[in-house]
Amino acid sequence: MNEAILQELFGRLSTAFATRDVPGLSRLFSGSAGVTYAGSEPAEKATGPDELRALFSDLLARPVTYSFEFRDVTFGEHGGLVWVLADGEGTETGGDGATDAFGYRVSGVLVQEEGRWCWLLLAGSEPAAPIR
Repeated sequence: MNEAILQELFGRLSTAFATRDVPGLSRLFSGSAGVTYAGSEPAEKATGPDELRALFSDLLARPVTYSFEFRDVTFGEHGGLVWVLADGEGTETGGDGATDAFGYRVSGVLVQEEGRWCWLLLAGSEPAAPIR
């Protein structure tokens, strides 16, 4: 695993969100029963391929789209798994084309299945503003 592969995976994740591609987004995740996704909102949590597809269908049906860019990426390998922590920016685009940028952080675990890296766990959050 290297950062170029991670950036490719992040790019495919962003493109799937931006283009409302539920099948494409689902393919980025493991097919195992324990695969889990958690977004920044309380109801954005799913475990298992069927729950993930249902959640992604709901998220991508919203009147806005999302895209992401991650510039600060930390990762490591352990026992055939790759752990990732990445900070970057999300962009919400409304139907009128108006955009709103926000800080976004993901952490996760990747596993290789059938010769490709896929998410076993992906958790996203919007870091709170620093306390001054």
